[in-house]
Amino acid sequence: TTEAPVTTEAPVTTEAPVTTEAPVTTETPVTTQPPVPSDEPGLLWSGSYGKAVIEGYGKDMFDDYCINLRLTNSSEKTLCFSFDLVSVNGWMIDPFFARDVKPGETADAEVSFLSSYFEKYGITDVREISFALKVYDSDDIFADYIANEKHTVYPMNDDPSKLSFPVRGILHGDTPIYRDGRWFISVIGIEYDELWEEYDIKYYVHNNSSEDVEIYIHDVKVNGTEVDAFGFADLNAGSQIIESVGIEKDALDKASITSIDSIEAVLEITDPAVFFGSPYWSGTVKLK
Repeated sequence: TTEAPVTTEAPVTTEAPVTTEAPVTTETPVTTQPPVPSDEPGLLWSGSYGKAVIEGYGKDMFDDYCINLRLTNSSEKTLCFSFDLVSVNGWMIDPFFARDVKPGETADAEVSFLSSYFEKYGITDVREISFALKVYDSDDIFADYIANEKHTVYPMNDDPSKLSFPVRGILHGDTPIYRDGRWFISVIGIEYDELWEEYDIKYYVHNNSSEDVEIYIHDVKVNGTEVDAFGFADLNAGSQIIESVGIEKDALDKASITSIDSIEAVLEITDPAVFFGSPYWSGTVKLK
């Protein structure tokens, strides 16, 4: 078959117990800086190695929304400036931004956001952008971060205390697979992508906790047969995302699977700044 219907029955098992062990941090701690007003350039980071400044907001050459930056490298190393854990109006969006700056140089850069993301999430006015600015030695990616600072900016000069964004939550046709007071995860449906020749399992996550988290989906089984598929999603505290896990049609053909009757996977909710630590939650979820 070419389509795989999804029913609303989705029993959730919690085979892996919730751990309470404190994770071990192996990454440079993230520090939070005060908001940067948009009516004057804002300093994001400054030190002996250089600095990063927001000069304004606008459109790039493709008419996509962008943040205009000025990056200075005062060191003798080539520095890479990047954005991570980016959300716009509470929706996680990856701008794929990284810029190398040579020693002793200053460069202008744009952090661009594809319009397709804004259309996907119904974003018309950019009121709030949260992100982690990371600066590191471009020639030694395993070295400690020179800077790893989290910021929230308000391009339209909104009062943060008066800002609120709607939560998508569960809609008709969604299948909840995990929920408690901190996190809500549901499957939206399965769609066949003709371009990539794969079945995309679309899922929605709302991180209602006060912690940044990473959703990791692995050990995926279709009709009891393990297939090569996995998914990641990073979320800031209070943010939302719609993501997907792709299952290649070729993998199903090789396993002689002609219809998707059930899907099983291991779901982990972890701290994105911690490697090899215990997850906040881990268990097996099943979808029929």
